Amino acid sequence: MNKERNIGDFLKDNTKKIKNKALLILPVLHEAFAKNGSQGVTDYCHSYIDAINDTTGLTAKTSCAPGCHFCCYGEIKLSYTEATVIYSAIKQFMIPVDKQLVERQNRKPYHRLKYMNKRCAMLDDKGKCKIYLFRPSVCRLYNSTDDPKECNEQHKVPDTETLRTIEGLAVMVALMEFDKDQGNNKKYMLQKVLSKL
Repeated sequence: MNKERNIGDFLKDNTKKIKNKALLILPVLHEAFAKNGSQGVTDYCHSYIDAINDTTGLTAKTSCAPGCHFCCYGEIKLSYTEATVIYSAIKQFMIPVDKQLVERQNRKPYHRLKYMNKRCAMLDDKGKCKIYLFRPSVCRLYNSTDDPKECNEQHKVPDTETLRTIEGLAVMVALMEFDKDQGNNKKYMLQKVLSKL
């Protein structure tokens, strides 16, 4: 069965539950922001997603390993809150960015880029994430449970069970709602954020 169809079916069948769970998370994000700003919000979301992965057994089933990066070839959408934290971390820790790749990514619509130009600009030359500790929620939700041999350059979409958890998707919805509450209605693309460095 087509995995994209399964994710679509999951979303269709669980939209109300996801929204309701997001509404429970949203006040906690406001509290985290009041205490520790954007960093508090992202720390909470990342811990929450990591706990989902652990308690559902997905961490143990994940087949990804350091240097695995086949899921890192696509547009990486961020909330404004995560974008500010990632931007600050890159500047603070002087994390190198592949600026030539970022320029190529920002010249054309993403769907018109060649496969190699779609790779995340935060990957090092061995395919490891340079911002792994600060990686956005969407990246934390993408962890394949497929056999690593199934991941390939033809960009077969791996099975990402965390994307099919109500709680995981609720965190993403809550983050976007939090941004709206803060007056930030836009979604950000990582390559756009990196072009500001």
